[in-house]
Amino acid sequence: MDVKFVSATNKDIKNELGRGTFRADLYYRISALTLEIPPLRERKEDIPLLVDHIIKGEPTFRNRGLSKEALKILVEYPWPGNVRELQNLVHRTLLISKKDIVGPEDLPTDLTADSRASGSRLEDVEREHILKVLKEAGGQRGKAAEVLGIDPKTLYRKLLSYGIGES
Repeated sequence: MDVKFVSATNKDIKNELGRGTFRADLYYRISALTLEIPPLRERKEDIPLLVDHIIKGEPTFRNRGLSKEALKILVEYPWPGNVRELQNLVHRTLLISKKDIVGPEDLPTDLTADSRASGSRLEDVEREHILKVLKEAGGQRGKAAEVLGIDPKTLYRKLLSYGIGES
């Protein structure tokens, strides 16, 4: 049997070896080829290519895309969640939007908060985003919670805190 392993980490393994928190024998077994891939915020030129790849990889998104303005916002965002965050955002945006070409107004407000609402408090930005997603979901709280990636009970509590109760 011929088996190959591919592993990834966000840790500095050599540093972990020095601290004794990673086994040296395991390191030497898995380190035949080491690739260092910088975070997405350091590879902004890859974002348009990745967005194109994400869209083409999902059959339901064919013949759809992002406007140049929306893509510019994505390129300027720091992407703390790296490529997974980008992928989730593109999926979520295209699932919610009914348009073939998604514009900046269709993106989550947390991406555009700096340019549109400079100085806004985090709670205000969160509230605006949640209400926008709820509206885009046609008022369906379950769908909105799924898009937001939160538990429906959490969404319900947030809505209550905004003064939006049972309708």
